[in-house]
Amino acid sequence: FYDTADDHEALVVRPRDTGDNATPSGNSAAAEVLLRLAIIFDEPTYRARAATILGSLAAFLARYPTGFGRYLAAAEFALAAPHEIALVGTPAAPDMQALCAVIFQPFRPNKVVVQRDISGPAFESPLLEGRAQLGERATVYVCHNYACQLPVNEPEALAAQLAGADTE
Repeated sequence: FYDTADDHEALVVRPRDTGDNATPSGNSAAAEVLLRLAIIFDEPTYRARAATILGSLAAFLARYPTGFGRYLAAAEFALAAPHEIALVGTPAAPDMQALCAVIFQPFRPNKVVVQRDISGPAFESPLLEGRAQLGERATVYVCHNYACQLPVNEPEALAAQLAGADTE
């Protein structure tokens, strides 16, 4: 990705910020977002585009890692087996909040979380297809490559599933 539009006035060199500084570069942020969107929407072209971004700078990442922190995080995400987590319920409900607390603590960098709010408009994602609440309680599905473990709605059971998936 470039810092100017393709129909911008002619420049000697079209600028492209590649290094991460105090704030991540647009390209490193885009690579990570594309990788996450590839999972959320099961869209391989997003993953391919992210791989192109990361591959174009692979030599620099290896040689100057301190200048490419966000790129390295995106590369690690691309190589990992991220948790795919689908939540079904009402976001503000205490049972949903209890499940979210388990998902987000401790820090797990390689995860994609999608949520279906049963009281709102449907959000379409392959991760949410066929996923429903159990017993009218907030329910979570922990998946890998869209194959999910048994759904749970107890924080302790979710913690056990995530701990087991962390060791795989």
